[in-house]
Amino acid sequence: MKRWENHSLRRYYQVVLQQNLFGEWELLRMWGSLDHAHGGMLCVPVVCVAEGELALSEVARQREKRGYVPTTESTGEP
Repeated sequence: MKRWENHSLRRYYQVVLQQNLFGEWELLRMWGSLDHAHGGMLCVPVVCVAEGELALSEVARQREKRGYVPTTESTGEP
């Protein structure tokens, strides 16, 4: 799991690479406000762990480019 926060915008973004009940890999993307319960979620299917890790690193690049910083809740495990 990876999590980023943008304190000036009071927003967070979180990504989890996981297998679903059918054994298929998916990238679960979640975002929302640090102050309210409103947010969104998107489940993106990926072919394999390697593709998921590549997609996760692209998300990390985009988030950090937009001013988000990684939190201590982030782990390196898929």
